[in-house]
Amino acid sequence: MRNRSTRYIAAAALLGGLAWGSIPAHGAGKPQPTAHHIDMIYVTVMNTAVATSFNSGSFSYTPDEGNEYLTVKIGAVNKNDVQLAVNSGDFTLLNTSGSSIDANSQNIGTPFSDTVLDPNGSTQGTITYQVPKRAHMVTLRWSPQPSSSSERWPTASWAIHY
Repeated sequence: MRNRSTRYIAAAALLGGLAWGSIPAHGAGKPQPTAHHIDMIYVTVMNTAVATSFNSGSFSYTPDEGNEYLTVKIGAVNKNDVQLAVNSGDFTLLNTSGSSIDANSQNIGTPFSDTVLDPNGSTQGTITYQVPKRAHMVTLRWSPQPSSSSERWPTASWAIHY
């Protein structure tokens, strides 16, 4: 399994060129900001890893022909003064043509779970996807679902090179 640095990357409307969990240079060698948020929930792509197979307990998993597993480790912190929900279903992986890639039913690492975060609470976990070996780039989109259908929240995206 290839695993890159655990340096933190946070979301804005779109941060391009993120490779293997490292923070890309932004002008004069300065890293891009790492503290972007939507409604005081700070979501960070902590790192990514690629594997051609993995074991879970006594089971071994192999991706479909021509694919490999891409695991994304995500962290979230509630910096609001009220409870806020974070759901794994709010994350979608998109290929370069914009089609969504379903999360794998089995996961490498501790799965990112649906949770309600208390004020100053945090969580982290992984979501694993099967991705084409030849593609080498996908976009992880976070589209939180507001509690009211009249609310509209922005989305955040990370370009992931693997």
